[in-house]
Amino acid sequence: MEKKDRNKRILWGVIIGMISAILLTGVTAGVYAQRVLNTSTIYPHVTVEGIDVHDLKPEEAQKRLEAHLETQLEDRYLTLTFGEKEWSIPYKELGFHYFYEEVLDEAMGYGRNGSVVNRLNEIKGLRESPAHLTLRFGYDDALLEKLIQDIEEEIFMSPHPAAIERVGDEFVVEPEQLGRELDKEKTKEMAHRVLIGETDEPIMLAVEEINVYPTATDLNQIETVISEFSTTFNAGAIGRTENLKQGSNSIDGILLLPEQEFSFNDTTGPRIASAGYQEAPVILMGELVPGIGGGICQVSTTLYNAVVRADLDIVERSNHSLPVSYVPRGQDATVAFNSIDFKFKNNLQSPIFLVSEVQGNQIQVKIYGKDEERPDIDLVSQVVQVIEPTTEIRYDNSLYVDETQVEREPRTGYRVVTYKVYSENGREVMREEFNRDYYRTVNGIVIQGTKPRFPGEWLINDSIQVPNAIENNNSEDLDG
Repeated sequence: MEKKDRNKRILWGVIIGMISAILLTGVTAGVYAQRVLNTSTIYPHVTVEGIDVHDLKPEEAQKRLEAHLETQLEDRYLTLTFGEKEWSIPYKELGFHYFYEEVLDEAMGYGRNGSVVNRLNEIKGLRESPAHLTLRFGYDDALLEKLIQDIEEEIFMSPHPAAIERVGDEFVVEPEQLGRELDKEKTKEMAHRVLIGETDEPIMLAVEEINVYPTATDLNQIETVISEFSTTFNAGAIGRTENLKQGSNSIDGILLLPEQEFSFNDTTGPRIASAGYQEAPVILMGELVPGIGGGICQVSTTLYNAVVRADLDIVERSNHSLPVSYVPRGQDATVAFNSIDFKFKNNLQSPIFLVSEVQGNQIQVKIYGKDEERPDIDLVSQVVQVIEPTTEIRYDNSLYVDETQVEREPRTGYRVVTYKVYSENGREVMREEFNRDYYRTVNGIVIQGTKPRFPGEWLINDSIQVPNAIENNNSEDLDG
């Protein structure tokens, strides 16, 4: 009996011991778990960019990371090259920076989410699968933009097309200069790849050539006279002669590229005294009156005839209101600044060059271009209607009966058709209607006196000559 009781006491002792051990283990485990789960530092087996940060608070971990990474950053440069030139810019000057808080928040997150069991399992799992975190980084886009803009300004080269001038009887061509510019978008894209770590190769700047037109090759096609025309004038009319010289100089040396349009008014500018123009007769509303710039229409007319013979496209042209003396009817081109212009376009495949000069009593315009086969072109005009003027007699009692005054001279009107004639080897091959023009009729006005004379007054005034009948004035010595 005693032996049985002793065995029972031993059994209970073992049981109690086991229970105590279990309770002690549980308490110990609980204390350990409590201590582990309540720590304010990063758990073991967590690294950032290969740097161990376990058992560190976030601010401590950041200092450790900065001590390693910021020192390395001082030796990092963005290198860009173009030819023999090189730009090396420290990363820090581009506002390069790491997002420390972001990665340390992630590091601190390990073992801190979910239930106690999940947390403990995650902490335990770090032993087998350590967490190797990488830092996200960035740079100041505005600073990179400014860097690229500064480099663009340094390497940019403005293009200069070839130029041509007439020196004596020869053409002198100045060669073109190609330009260059930085492809800023492509350069920025390459710099971005370096800054984010995709590559560490030096950047070869994306520089593009800027082509120009015309080139020396284009301008060297200007080699021969493709058309010319001249008209004569009275060199004794000083004001008008000076205006012809002024207008001629304005159009001399003009280069026109293919499809380029020429405006006489835009080229010569306002016909005003400050521009060197003088007073000379002009046609205004069918009347010949004094005006600044008289004679300029002979320049536009001479140019017009040269342009027609070069077979260029006429964009805008108007005839005078009255016929002029220096070309046949239907072959003139009047101009008036801000209202009537003469325009044409270079419809050829190569450039042309205008040469205009005044010598003696002649103005001559030559158009130079590419030497190639072309027909001879001329203008032929035909008067299809003559419109005779009338003369109105008006009476005035302030004049004696034997006195008359011409208030307005009559001028005959015309309707004219002009043909453009193409010839080859002296033989006409085509004729086409080119213009239909109208020159206005100007009716004359004569003032007839009605005041009677007293007896004997005829003898006192016997030297007075009674004018002959008014004749139709068609001298055409007019201009505008």
